[in-house]
Amino acid sequence: MADATVGLELEVVDLELAKPTAPVVSNHDAAAYDDADGWRERLPAHVSVPVRWRSTMETLVSLGADSFWEVGHGSMIAALAKRGAPDVTVRNIAVPHDIPNDDLTPEVA
Repeated sequence: MADATVGLELEVVDLELAKPTAPVVSNHDAAAYDDADGWRERLPAHVSVPVRWRSTMETLVSLGADSFWEVGHGSMIAALAKRGAPDVTVRNIAVPHDIPNDDLTPEVA
C-alpha cells in the first residue's frame, strides 16, 4: 500500500479543500479535525495505516453523533457501528427506496 500512499500524495497536492462545516474524524488516530489543509497529509496515509474503528466511534459519539448511516448494499459496517456504539441509532441505505421520508426507517438489528 506504500505505492498507493505515494500516488495519493501526488494527487492531493492540487486538490481544492475547504474547511469542513463540522469536525471530520480520522480513522487513523480517531481525532476530530476542523482544518482543510491537514487532510493533504492525512488522506494518503489512510490507505496504509490501521483503522481505529472503536476509538473513531467513541469520538463521534462524544461529539454528539446520535445516528450512523451506511450507504450501499450490505450492512457489515452498520453492524460494526452498532457494536461499537450500542446506544446510537444505526441505519442502512442500500437502494433509493431506503431513504427515509419520516422516522419509521427500520434500524439495523
